Amino acid sequence: MKPRYKSNIFLPLIWVAAFAFYFPSLRAQYVFDDLWFIVSNSSIRTFTPAKYFTDNTTVANPASGLTKDVYRPLTTLSFAVDYQLWKLDSSIVHLENILLHGFNGLLVLFLLRSILKSDLAAWVGCFVFLLHPIQIQAVSWASQRSALLGTAGVLGSLNMIVREGTRVSGRVGLAFLFFLLALFSKEIAIVTPLLIVLLDGMVGHWKFSGRNAKERFFFYSGWAGMTVIYLFVRGAFLPFSQFGATRLFAWPDLALGATAFPLYIGKMFVPINLRPSYDYPAFNILRVAAGAAVFLLVLWTAWKASQSKYRMIGLALSWFLIALLPFYQITPIRAFFAERFLYLPMVGLALAAGWNYAKWKAAKIPLFLWGLVLALITMTTIPTWRDEAHLWKNAIRQESTNAFAHACYANAVSHLTLKEKHLKLALLNRPSEGLRVACMINLAECYLRLKQPKKTIIWCQAALQIHPHNEEAIKRMGMATQILEGN
Repeated sequence: MKPRYKSNIFLPLIWVAAFAFYFPSLRAQYVFDDLWFIVSNSSIRTFTPAKYFTDNTTVANPASGLTKDVYRPLTTLSFAVDYQLWKLDSSIVHLENILLHGFNGLLVLFLLRSILKSDLAAWVGCFVFLLHPIQIQAVSWASQRSALLGTAGVLGSLNMIVREGTRVSGRVGLAFLFFLLALFSKEIAIVTPLLIVLLDGMVGHWKFSGRNAKERFFFYSGWAGMTVIYLFVRGAFLPFSQFGATRLFAWPDLALGATAFPLYIGKMFVPINLRPSYDYPAFNILRVAAGAAVFLLVLWTAWKASQSKYRMIGLALSWFLIALLPFYQITPIRAFFAERFLYLPMVGLALAAGWNYAKWKAAKIPLFLWGLVLALITMTTIPTWRDEAHLWKNAIRQESTNAFAHACYANAVSHLTLKEKHLKLALLNRPSEGLRVACMINLAECYLRLKQPKKTIIWCQAALQIHPHNEEAIKRMGMATQILEGN
């Protein structure tokens, strides 16, 4: 019989807590990729749901380059619905993100109840998931609704599977539906079948995958089949897929993933110096080896713990490793490291926190103090997302050598001297070739507005040495030449 929990009367506290902490987000503007996915995305202005699934150029403004490797039709559909109802009102979009985050917190609570068999432990884990500072990027960044929707689908699917009671076939059918919704919201959902295998293997007394080999075969064949169908659909509409075979298991990409792994671990336990962008590190074989060693250590610990009385710790670590799988650079992804990648893996930390709180009396006070620190960091970090200028100013404060952050801050400020300063700082800090050219062209524009045409020509020529046919550089050099000839 399904257990009844008296604490269900307190379920609204999940959304109360979410609103209490994320209230400043309601006044936030669109920032960063929001401009591509929402503000300048003309496809959401005409409500064409079928087109979002069949034409990947609808996911964002094609000028962004994001249409080449991002396929999230349900997320695009949600933005289109918002536009039809509220136009570009950012406060409504942020409100919906907060509601979705609270809903995910509720799903985490239900999942942990099923796993830990302890209501109090589940609540502890729920609030760790809900209020951890690493979640800010996924909630306060409007266009990261994809992470919220994808995680909601994954957690909804798993809750249907582990839920106790009858009507197993109906629950499995709903689990498949949630899985499909998750897949078409964000790619992270592709790990769902592996998470089901994990739960079946480590908490298999539910027998949700069948009581014999034949039932298990058909159960897992269904999940495998849906995954293959999704990859086929994605590949059909996406010429350059992050899950494609363009560059699989390449050594430079795996080295980058190994370098990032310790950072993921560190940010979960000590979430400081949070920022929207992390600079690509220079290759260092020692850092790669250290990262690989940390990964193997966590993998070994998960295996050993799963064979002992610390089974829940093994489950928590295994969840983290599996949920982070899309970001190991097995196929190359855009970012070296991003806090939003930890949104779903954070369920593993929530599970570990809840289990330790229930298991060890001595852990209660340290966990409580750690939770207070997390809450304080969350409260002080959320306001930095209120607009582009504050967001990138804080990013530079946390990582002064990040060329991308300097370039974005220069783009966000209107003061020309400040803009000039940060564009030059971006050029001094190992920018990519594309960013280097963009900074040079923006410097040329800056000097054009400062009425210094000679400097405009110098920077245009520098950009043209890298990209000889760059139209923006040619245009600005022509304008500067006309000013000089006019004088």
